[in-house]
Amino acid sequence: MRELEPPFELDLEGRKIVIAEHEIGANRVFHVDFKGWKKLLVITVGVGLRDQKFWTSIPQGRQAETEQIGKLIAEYIRAKKKLYVLLQRTKGNKGRIYPVEAIGKSGEGL
Repeated sequence: MRELEPPFELDLEGRKIVIAEHEIGANRVFHVDFKGWKKLLVITVGVGLRDQKFWTSIPQGRQAETEQIGKLIAEYIRAKKKLYVLLQRTKGNKGRIYPVEAIGKSGEGL
């Protein structure tokens, strides 16, 4: 299982939201802080029939925004993972892994 993400910011509807990942038992949950413009939200990945994964809120009831934010979280984590892989393969870095924060989004810190 991958390491927990440190808190990070995402853009939603032109505003910043802060995401914090936590582990409860064997489950990962994401605490979404809208910085006062909406009520706090906790979301997680559920598994439905036929092992289909889906984003859901805890408690349920905010499904539309949960799916939207869940997709943003998944994109963020995938992009970060791809960047680490790219950095590992970059010639001349001798296999070192740099945190995303140290290199910037475009790789200018390499």
